Amino acid sequence: MSFAERAARGATAFDRARPGWSGGIHPGTVDVRSLDRCPAAHVFGSYDVAIRELRIANAIDAAELGLDVYPHENNPTDYLALTEAWENEIHLRVNHR
Repeated sequence: MSFAERAARGATAFDRARPGWSGGIHPGTVDVRSLDRCPAAHVFGSYDVAIRELRIANAIDAAELGLDVYPHENNPTDYLALTEAWENEIHLRVNHR
């Protein structure tokens, strides 16, 4: 599954859990590598709260929702690609209100 597909799955999960979530995120402030700036922290207040609310059981589930990369993707290029995919999901939602 591509980074874009995973971010889209995560954004859809956010849509169900917190409708309108994208409105509170400023463009360019998301960084999947950072627990303080990741999409989950922006929307739920912290990564841990998101994991509980979305009932994410493990690292693979988190990666499938685009909240992290898969263990074999643990490099700066992959984190950047996933961050860009999230920025795109936010842009799509903000501009289609």
